[in-house]
Amino acid sequence: MTTRQPQDFEIVEAILDAIAAGKTLKSVCGQAGFPSRSTFHAWCRRDGALLEKYRIAVEVRGLSIIDELMEINEQVATGKIPPQEAGVISANLKWQAAREYPQRYGDKIATELTGKDGAPLIPHQAEKTDLELARFVAHILNRGAQAAEMLAAAGIGINDALLLTDGGSDEN
Repeated sequence: MTTRQPQDFEIVEAILDAIAAGKTLKSVCGQAGFPSRSTFHAWCRRDGALLEKYRIAVEVRGLSIIDELMEINEQVATGKIPPQEAGVISANLKWQAAREYPQRYGDKIATELTGKDGAPLIPHQAEKTDLELARFVAHILNRGAQAAEMLAAAGIGINDALLLTDGGSDEN
């Protein structure tokens, strides 16, 4: 079977409008006078602009799901549908919205940390020489020794200090 290019702009627009209104591609393409899903997918593969319009229609459908959820809430509040039934329908709609508009309703949360004006939090530093690294390690060890001396002078043991900072024990 050969797939043809969309000859009828009105059919393509009707498909996209129906999808944006909440219909599935399967239900729209199953109607008389509409192309099959595989034909529509072939059109999208050949026409980048159509593919982008289809993607937008699917996102709009994801947004319309929120309206459906609001209507379900109203129906539960007025007693038209039982809460258990509404819960199942709502869970399915939320799942669908998360797949169709993941940027807004998806489960994944991405956090990005940056410094002032978008600069990196840790500025790029040039490679340190072995001598510089040795000096840094010696400095850290010296600071640790000074801290141990201060604790000993105060009569606090290292293990007690670790317990005070909750760094040495999982016990409560």
